[in-house]
Amino acid sequence: MFKEVDIEKWLSENHPSWKKMNSIELLFLMRKDFKEGKFKKLKVATWGEKGIKIGDTYFSKVIIKK
Repeated sequence: MFKEVDIEKWLSENHPSWKKMNSIELLFLMRKDFKEGKFKKLKVATWGEKGIKIGDTYFSKVIIKK
């Protein structure tokens, strides 16, 4: 089963103060959520203005496998 996640929407709903965070804070926040199983099997390298960077690609929307 695949689910499309709008990262900005998800962050706004779950972490309303995310826009005030720097990229390092956001990265740790997202990693914490991933470790807790909120996004399974999705590895995040960096956060950029274009969205989440996985490998060499930026995603503002991410397809995750549940």
